[in-house]
Parts: sequence; structure tokens; C-alpha cells
Amino acid sequence: MAGRREAQRVRARSRAGRGDAERATEREVSVVAAVIAAGSEKAAAHRLGLAHSTVKHHLANARFKVGAETTAQLV
Repeated sequence: MAGRREAQRVRARSRAGRGDAERATEREVSVVAAVIAAGSEKAAAHRLGLAHSTVKHHLANARFKVGAETTAQLV
């Protein structure tokens, strides 16, 4: 599954050289994987039963933790 591989990659990047406090949470990782699988933030939000703003929030946190400036860099 592409989503699972991407989630593992996000987890690995979030751990690299960072303390536990800055690791991506499981929820952040699952949101990133859902965006990859669904193809858009809105579709992922619908699939996860979350508000679009919540998905954007999780993505912003994940981007910060892995040092990505854009969602494209994150994935």
C-alpha cells in the first residue's frame, strides 16, 4: 500500500534528529497518509470524518515537525 509506505516515511523523517516532543503523532501520520491516498485535503477530511480545517491543522503540524515548507515536500 502506498499510503502505508508514505506513513512510515513520515514517521522516520519525524524521528530523525529530533526529540520525542517533536515526533509526528499517529494522528498526524494517519492524516498525511489519508491525504496521499485520497488525493486532496478535502477528500481526506471526508474519508476521515474530520473538518477540512482539522486536516489542514494536522498537516501544518506534520510539516513543521519534519521541516517541510509545503505539503508537497511533506509527501
